[in-house]
Amino acid sequence: MAVRNQSFQSYDFKSVGEDLTEYKNNRREDIENKLPIGIATPMRFSHTGGLFKMHFDLKDQINDNFKNLLMTNHGERLGASDYGANLQELVFELGSEKIDKEAIRRIKSATKKYMPYLNLETFEAFREESTHLALANIGIKITYTVPLANSDAQLLKVVLQVGG
Repeated sequence: MAVRNQSFQSYDFKSVGEDLTEYKNNRREDIENKLPIGIATPMRFSHTGGLFKMHFDLKDQINDNFKNLLMTNHGERLGASDYGANLQELVFELGSEKIDKEAIRRIKSATKKYMPYLNLETFEAFREESTHLALANIGIKITYTVPLANSDAQLLKVVLQVGG
C-alpha cells in the first residue's frame, strides 16, 4: 500500500493571537478588568455587563452603605434588629436643637457600631419644597472622611419623605 504525502495548510505565526500590548490597545478603556466592590442601591439592572449595577469605586460603595445605614430604622433589617440610625421617629421635629442633638447621638452610635472607619464631621438638617402637598421633604446633610481610604471630605445628603 502506497502512502501519499498529504500536506496540511500552512500558518504564519503572526496571524494567531495578540500580544499584551495589542490586547490592551484593542479593548475599550471603560471596560477595564476592575472587580466590582458591591451592588449599588437601589438595585437596578446594569446596561454595561452583569445583572445589576455595581460599585467599582470604594468611595461610592462607602457612601452607599452609609446612606443605607442612615435610612434604616431599628427592626427593618432581618437578623440585625438594632441596625440603622432609627431617624424616622425624629423626622417631624428635625431642625430643632433638642431633636438635632438626638439625631446626632443616634447617627454617632450607629456609625460607631457598624461603620467605625468613618470620621463624622458636620451635621445639618434641612427642609425642601415638595411637589406633592401631602409630603414633606425633610433631610440631613453629613460630611465625613474615611482616613483609611485617604479620602477627602465627603458630603452625604439624605432626604426623608414624611406624609402629613
